[in-house]
Amino acid sequence: MSQGFTQPPGGTFGSSSGGFSGGQSGFGGGSQGGGFGGQPGGFGGGAPSGGFGGGAKSSSGSRFGSSPGGSGGGGRLQSAPVVWVAAGLALGLIGIGLNAWLTFGSLVATDGLFLVIAGIAWGLAGLVGALLIGKHMTEVNTRKATGFYTEDTGKKVLFNIAAVLLVIAVIWSAWDIALWMGKL
Repeated sequence: MSQGFTQPPGGTFGSSSGGFSGGQSGFGGGSQGGGFGGQPGGFGGGAPSGGFGGGAKSSSGSRFGSSPGGSGGGGRLQSAPVVWVAAGLALGLIGIGLNAWLTFGSLVATDGLFLVIAGIAWGLAGLVGALLIGKHMTEVNTRKATGFYTEDTGKKVLFNIAAVLLVIAVIWSAWDIALWMGKL
């Protein structure tokens, strides 16, 4: 042993227990208290089984802790939430319904109520609807980051329908507002 490696007392390098000396197991773990900071076990572990965190189990029974990020999915299969898309879909339909009432109803572009209803339709579809779709997309990204995520085709189609209805309602509302402005 000419390069400064000395055989530790009581064992050999690469012993059958997996450690570096006689009674240890796994990177300083085991019965001799060779972990970092004087802790028994390897790398802060506390059990005689040694090796990377010892034999302590988390509350879920796994030796590797909880899900990535510490919260969220926890190994549960997740998909996109429906609540935000359903609300956006409803607002898109309400916006289209209000605009249809303006276009095909008895109100004309010179009426004061025409602008109010077109403004309400635009606000519901454009502002609130866009916020709901944005909240949905944020929730999807959070779920993708915190656990197992699967794409659901039905939910994706529902999202696309809601987005298209909201865009139609916003454009139709803007057209109705422009009609009112043109009649001034």
